[in-house]
Amino acid sequence: MPSTSRSRKPKPRSSRTHSAFAAVAVLLGILVMGLGGIRLFNMSLEQRLTRLNETIENYQEIELDLRNNMASLLSPSRVYSVASAKMGMENGVAVAVVTVPASASSPVSVASRPVKGTKGLLGGFSLAGLFQKEAHAHD
Repeated sequence: MPSTSRSRKPKPRSSRTHSAFAAVAVLLGILVMGLGGIRLFNMSLEQRLTRLNETIENYQEIELDLRNNMASLLSPSRVYSVASAKMGMENGVAVAVVTVPASASSPVSVASRPVKGTKGLLGGFSLAGLFQKEAHAHD
């Protein structure tokens, strides 16, 4: 009787290809999800940057308004109008100039350089280099 046993042919390695395909699909899925997460993070950072730029622009507008307000408050015409209207100041008709005679009872005090060779509280440190000329009280 002829042998009816068939020799088994090895199955193609389809199970290995299926597992490799599954691994690649999982890897691609993880990569796509990672890229999506990075994109969402990028969008949140972009939104924060936009809000910060708007805040900076608002503060720049406030600074400009404050500078304009300060300039208007410091203008000579504004100072004169406030002084005359609110404080009651007015131009004097008779202006008197007061001078102090040079022969006043107290002489003008003059500061001079410290004497070299004396050691004061500073332990030998001299301030003479800072003062090149004498200082007068009327200066």
